[in-house]
Amino acid sequence: MTNGPEVRYRVRGGNPLHGTVFVQGAKNAALKMIAASLLADTGRTVLRNVPPIEDVRRAVELAQAVGAKVEFHEPERTLVVDASQLTSPVLPAEVARKFRGSVLFVPALLHRLGEVVIEGRQHRARARGAGRYFVPEQDGCADHRGRHGFHHGPGR
Repeated sequence: MTNGPEVRYRVRGGNPLHGTVFVQGAKNAALKMIAASLLADTGRTVLRNVPPIEDVRRAVELAQAVGAKVEFHEPERTLVVDASQLTSPVLPAEVARKFRGSVLFVPALLHRLGEVVIEGRQHRARARGAGRYFVPEQDGCADHRGRHGFHHGPGR
């Protein structure tokens, strides 16, 4: 059973197909994986087929701002993250203000560092033990239409 239009291709002629198809990496998946890579306290995380777009570059900036070593090889679309030495719970205002995806970094930083500060927003989140945390609402964009409201974690 499918949800939506179904696409079918019928190949005739007895000739084998050959060639290369390039599939664009998904931005939203890449942003979540970059943020999740901060959970690893040892080793490196290697992400492949990462789209070289502005939101990914901002996510790289945020990861570097909190102390992760990040190498983005754009021509190869490969991102390498070493988050073993995170040094700061602060998400800088100049990046966080322009990047709604900054909220994706909150859980990993709470887990690793016990707190998160979103600069310029008067927001500070602290771990409360047993998987509980508190993060005040964050305005998502400059015109305040896109809002993220995170108020409690597991174990509510």
